[in-house]
Amino acid sequence: MLVDVIVGFAVLCVAVGVGGFVWNAVIAVRLRRRVDASPAKVVAAGQPRQHGKSRGQALQATDRQLYERAMTLVRENRVSDAARILEELGFAREAAAILERAGLVHEAAGVFLRRKRYHRAGEVYARHRMWEQAGHSYLLAAGGPAATVHQAPPGYRRQESGEDAV
Repeated sequence: MLVDVIVGFAVLCVAVGVGGFVWNAVIAVRLRRRVDASPAKVVAAGQPRQHGKSRGQALQATDRQLYERAMTLVRENRVSDAARILEELGFAREAAAILERAGLVHEAAGVFLRRKRYHRAGEVYARHRMWEQAGHSYLLAAGGPAATVHQAPPGYRRQESGEDAV
């Protein structure tokens, strides 16, 4: 009887361990899919917009050319320039995703910090296990003590370059 209880407990422990491993693997795959999400669909001006989950936007001809130029820059590995163009077009999520995929985590979070989307900046930091910066961003999002100081998270440095410096 005691042996059966011990064996049952051991089997339960193994099952819970395997289940936890599978659960963590599923979460990791979901996070990877989110980061590798395809860029926004570009819909030509004059075409009807699709509602719902798709984020297609009607772009004017000049904006469409800028978007295509940004995608060309991404293919050429000039992600900072491409992200700057996308951010000016209003594609903040896409700009941050490109920067994050290139390993520029602080710059990706900076896209959201400049738009006062502190919670999203915290998510970017948390995905890369930068807990101190993520906590600071979440405090800003909650309007906590960090929000009164108006400081960027530790480790974040705003890039200042010539006339684009703000």
